[in-house]
Amino acid sequence: MGLTAFFSRKKDGELHEEFGEEASGMGWPEFQKLGLWTFASGAAWLGTVYVGFEPAMIVFLAAVLIYAGMRNYWLTAIIAIATPIILSQFAWYVFSTEMPGFWRS
Repeated sequence: MGLTAFFSRKKDGELHEEFGEEASGMGWPEFQKLGLWTFASGAAWLGTVYVGFEPAMIVFLAAVLIYAGMRNYWLTAIIAIATPIILSQFAWYVFSTEMPGFWRS
């Protein structure tokens, strides 16, 4: 994403003939968002490595939902707590289920 930002055309006053404002290149707001999400993904990775998946993703998911504009805090809390737990339990179930193999006859 950083390489795309580096090689894309800089913002200027001229708009693209077909796409308009959406295709006007990278500017300071886009670099700020890129930096924010780079920091957030690094923090999520470090949290997953040193704290564990569930607690790190509860905090990360709650922060992302609030940043995205979800202002119902009860619903944010339920989603942020339930989603990582459901995902980890589903992954545990999928990877711990013994599957039949053709070599075991």
